[in-house]
Amino acid sequence: MEGNVVTNNRHGRGLTAVGGPQVTIRRNIVDGNAENGAGIYVASEANDGTGAPSQVQVDDNQVQNTGGPGKGHGQIMLYNGDGAPSNVTVRGNTVRNSEGDGFGLVVSGSMGPGINIADNNIDGPITARNGGAWNGENQTGNPALDQPIAVAPVGSSPGVGGGTGSGGEAVEETPTPQPPLPSRDDVPKVPLPNTSQRQAEANAAASRLATARQALAQATATRLPSLSMDAIRQQIAEVNKAKCNQRTPVR
Repeated sequence: MEGNVVTNNRHGRGLTAVGGPQVTIRRNIVDGNAENGAGIYVASEANDGTGAPSQVQVDDNQVQNTGGPGKGHGQIMLYNGDGAPSNVTVRGNTVRNSEGDGFGLVVSGSMGPGINIADNNIDGPITARNGGAWNGENQTGNPALDQPIAVAPVGSSPGVGGGTGSGGEAVEETPTPQPPLPSRDDVPKVPLPNTSQRQAEANAAASRLATARQALAQATATRLPSLSMDAIRQQIAEVNKAKCNQRTPVR
């Protein structure tokens, strides 16, 4: 998942690696979540029976205005709900405008090996819950991160990166213009053929065929008396007897 701009979610999380192996979440902007869901979420969850995520890279993203007390999520959150995440690297990310010190970057629950958190620019300390632990320093952010950045419009590349200058200050990268996304107006419109005349001809032909079938049925219908087989045999016997009685006797 690279180069996406995810804004103003009303539910759920921004970008997730829930149960999957070999996932990379790189150079995205995630901004806003009405229900305090995480901006980036690496987790296993018991409700859905997902396995533990592994070999996950979360690099050079900008996350802001997500997480918070509503769900208790951090803006970037590693969570053990039904299996310990392992071999997860969270590096070079910028986290701004958290709803308190406990909601910037959160590690919740016991983790597997290889949880590395380093070189991130966060507006508060990393928060450990329920035995959460990781490799790396407990990075704290700088007060300037309390001010969210303006999110690039859709159609341009997000200026994410979180590199550092010679003095250690955060350096924002200039977004690279991208071509606009295709729209419906870009697709040539071809008028559909008028099939009303053909439909009328087909309906007339079907009507003529039905009339011909009805006439044929009437012409070939055989009208037999409503008699049982015994009655029919009796009538045939009487006819034959009458014919025999009409014959000239032999002398």
